[in-house]
Amino acid sequence: MRERMGAEEARIAADSIEEGKRLVRVQSGGLSLADRLSEHLHRLTWRTPLHSLRLKGRHPLKLMAVPEDPVLGDIERGHALLGGVLDWRGEERGVESIDFARPDWSTGFADHLHSFAWLRDLSTVATRQQGAPIAESPNHILRFGESESIGSANSPACRTRCPMAVSLPTAPSVDLVPVRRALLSVSDKTGVIDLARALAERGVDLVSTGGTAKAIRDAGLPVRDISEVTNFPEMMDGRVKTLHPMVHGGLLAVRDDPAHAAAMTEHGIGAIDLVVVNLYPFQQTVAKGAERPEIIENIDIGGPSMVRSAAKNHGYVSILTDPADYADFLADLAANDGASTLKTRQRLAAKAFAATAAYDSAIAQWFAFADQGEAFPATLPLAFTKHPETLRYGENPHQVAALYLPQKGGQGIAQAEQLQGKALSYNNLNDADAALELVSEFLDGPPTVVIVKHANPCGVASGETLLEAYQAAFACDTVSAFGGIIACNRPLDAETAEAISGIFTEVVVAPDASPEAREIFARKKNLRLLLSGELPNPARPGLMMKSIAGGLLVQSRDNGRLTDDMLKVVTKRAPTEQELADCRFAWTVAKHVKSNAIVYAKGGSTAGVGAGQMNRLESARIAAWKAKDAAEKAGWAEPRTIGSAVASDAFFPFADGLLAAVEAGATAVIQPGGSIRDDEVIAAADEAGLAMVFTGMRHFRH
Repeated sequence: MRERMGAEEARIAADSIEEGKRLVRVQSGGLSLADRLSEHLHRLTWRTPLHSLRLKGRHPLKLMAVPEDPVLGDIERGHALLGGVLDWRGEERGVESIDFARPDWSTGFADHLHSFAWLRDLSTVATRQQGAPIAESPNHILRFGESESIGSANSPACRTRCPMAVSLPTAPSVDLVPVRRALLSVSDKTGVIDLARALAERGVDLVSTGGTAKAIRDAGLPVRDISEVTNFPEMMDGRVKTLHPMVHGGLLAVRDDPAHAAAMTEHGIGAIDLVVVNLYPFQQTVAKGAERPEIIENIDIGGPSMVRSAAKNHGYVSILTDPADYADFLADLAANDGASTLKTRQRLAAKAFAATAAYDSAIAQWFAFADQGEAFPATLPLAFTKHPETLRYGENPHQVAALYLPQKGGQGIAQAEQLQGKALSYNNLNDADAALELVSEFLDGPPTVVIVKHANPCGVASGETLLEAYQAAFACDTVSAFGGIIACNRPLDAETAEAISGIFTEVVVAPDASPEAREIFARKKNLRLLLSGELPNPARPGLMMKSIAGGLLVQSRDNGRLTDDMLKVVTKRAPTEQELADCRFAWTVAKHVKSNAIVYAKGGSTAGVGAGQMNRLESARIAAWKAKDAAEKAGWAEPRTIGSAVASDAFFPFADGLLAAVEAGATAVIQPGGSIRDDEVIAAADEAGLAMVFTGMRHFRH
């Protein structure tokens, strides 16, 4: 190869090899390239405009991939960059105007940005200075795209050309802020008098509004009306009282910014260090069935505005939106000589923004669903609150999980009281919900027990007593019942509790439990007992949601209920009264079985359940096999599928699934109908002497 090269080309090639070796060398010192670069940049840019700059868009892969760069940059361009100006080919651009994700300049300039070659300029400055401190410069940030140059936020030029410049304190953050003035305006007055008294004892100037001011004054505490601060009376039935520059200026002012401080002095704006606000009871007003004008009047405006202003300026202002936080906040003041800590203010700000988001969500929901009657609004406003109890894990131990509750209302497994046992997992709650939803179908029925495994019912039965129902449900599939979830539609009694405790059970759900039943379960320390109280209404409306890649699938919940007028006998033989009762029971259970679903039922009990198969024929065969296996284990003379009714969650597309049910001994069939081969299926049923009814409703459960 060298023979084909000229001398100059060979020299360049050799130099390239040596340079390549240099690129992969690791400097001494024990630090990785990434660590050294991070430390280097932090020291280099500290207290300069670049220190506060945040890049937009994707992470710079080249920055991570390229080792130490042997090429020196331009020291003059480096100094200019530290001053907030990027010099490219003699053209200066303010760093605040650069959109690193979508540069709208020439291709060459874009390449320059994304190659991060300008870091060489910064590196050269640091190298030549050899660790010398960078010259003092105002520590501030200018928002991208809002000015043409960067400079001191307080300079005349910047005030003219950078109207959105926001100055930050000289220090990276202010930790302790003394609380000297507090604004209290609450709808829920729980604990507010004790809070006000504790603040007053510390010499805090109390300012308040309307009913809150009256309550504080009636408690014998000194308080000023908000009108004394604004020099403007409350008006329009209290709609306008805090929406004033004297209030929001006191909340939003950056205390260490000279321009902000000058504005406060010029206009007589006093700083507000603490805001205590909770919002008008919008949700409660809706829940009590109020008329539209009252609901609208309970949409808070000034409250959320103050909350957001205080939360935004949490560098200086504390915001309390929940009485549950009052005690901790007072403890923070006590520990810091009347000052709040930055950590506390940050935590309270996060909670405050969540509170206003939830409040706005509730309002948007009411407007969309109730006021406008939209089933699926253009924007789906949802806000849920995390349950205080921690879930052990998700579907698998390597997954994490949490339970979230609606803001108001709700009746179901999420609201159940856990009396004993270890923490619940995602699977526990999912299966318990499936069990409770199914047993709620028998809300007004006889004593009924449901046994669920992996969200599928494996045994369901009704009886004269809860014990009788449990024994029949358990007999349906004794293998699957091990480690299952049990739900009852009646309070647990001692006899049933004793029977349930005879096998390993994960969770038991019931409206209530007798003292004797609780004592029996207490011996099983790992068994979770959940008391649901009133069972949820199976016919209630609502939404069902499932996340998919890139979106959220939403549908109305399956609250379809079978009524007598829906039943249509399609065979020559009509079902007997007992067969019809068995059909209805099987149909109710099939609604809660994963598709494809086949359920055999006889005498108020499931005889066999086939779930989740890719074809209906296999589901029918599995259900029949389970029934035969159950008979053998119990020592019965024949499986309970003999003389049973069979339910299918969707139509039989071919007669083979129906014939499999005939082989199992079924004498009656209930199914939606609607197949193009319904005539064939009906003919096969007639030939087998079956009675068959159509419902006209299917219950796919994927």
